Amino acid sequence: MVEELFAELRRLDASATKAPWKAERHSIIDKSIAMSWLRRSPDITLGSGNDGDAALIAAMRNALPDLLTLQAQCERQRAALERLVHDVDDLMDNSHGVTGLHLNGDVAPWSDLGEGGRFEPWLGEALADARDALSTPASLDKGGVALPNAPVADRSAG
Repeated sequence: MVEELFAELRRLDASATKAPWKAERHSIIDKSIAMSWLRRSPDITLGSGNDGDAALIAAMRNALPDLLTLQAQCERQRAALERLVHDVDDLMDNSHGVTGLHLNGDVAPWSDLGEGGRFEPWLGEALADARDALSTPASLDKGGVALPNAPVADRSAG
């Protein structure tokens, strides 16, 4: 669902009038005149009665390119974090622990660095935080976002 959302936003961004947009309140009698005026205007102007809606739409349009760039950066960081967690898990599954941690030559077992371990804050908490960050937000999992021309998820079921 998330991938489709951002793919559709990128498609809409590419086909829409580029920023900046602005919100202004106008009193226009004939909508056809207003639409042709909007098409000729170098900036898109929104104004249909609710100033808050128009301002929000203009602000979202203006922010969309930066938000899409941030989303792509988040996806790269997420992939790197997934690889790191996988690699640390693999290391812990295939070794006994860390030599030198106790500064006495003994091997510190991974359990000392895991949840409830003596050195949990060094690795256990960070791994738990990473796993939590990698879990998908429930609002995106349950069809909480509707795209234009897309079927709306039935939110009444479960």
